[in-house]
Amino acid sequence: MKKLPSEQRKNIVAALKTLRTDGHLRLSQPCDCGSQVRHNNGGNYHAVAEFVRDSGAWYARKGTTYEYDESEWIESSIEEIEDYVREHADWIE
Repeated sequence: MKKLPSEQRKNIVAALKTLRTDGHLRLSQPCDCGSQVRHNNGGNYHAVAEFVRDSGAWYARKGTTYEYDESEWIESSIEEIEDYVREHADWIE
């Protein structure tokens, strides 16, 4: 469901605060499969992104619900991560 711009702004601010404070954030593409939910074996894959701070550096891993556990951590800048969060504001719950 598409959120109002004011709701998105509040969610972005809260998500970025969580990211900087806790050093961790996970975003998941909302499920829009309807009543026919057939994830993974049925071919409906949703994007997932996770960001973490470790030893002073920032890392990201992105994938789908099918391949997520196999994706690798890639060193990223905090600016790249914040841009990704802003671009995917509708993923923030």
